[in-house]
Amino acid sequence: MVNKELLAGTFISNSKGFGFVQVDGYAEDFYIPAEKTHDAFHLDQVLILPEGGPKRGQRRTAEVMEITGHGITRLVGTFDQAKNTHFGFVIPDLAQLEQDIFVPGEQS
Repeated sequence: MVNKELLAGTFISNSKGFGFVQVDGYAEDFYIPAEKTHDAFHLDQVLILPEGGPKRGQRRTAEVMEITGHGITRLVGTFDQAKNTHFGFVIPDLAQLEQDIFVPGEQS
């Protein structure tokens, strides 16, 4: 059985949904497909599970297994309250943040 080791690194998101993880000691970052980011946010500290070796001319692929810390603790954006409701969303100004942030009614 192959020993699969989790690696710690920093998640760098792309506005198209995928991302990369920079891991100290590795010359190249790891590519994280959109379906394997598991809601990691730009600059989050994550644990990833590398998937096999790199294909010729491509980065190694990995999957985010755990989010261990958040790199962004303040966010600037536009608050958009849903019509006839008590909740809304913040649309981030930072392009790397592709997802809107839900704001429940009691916090809006």
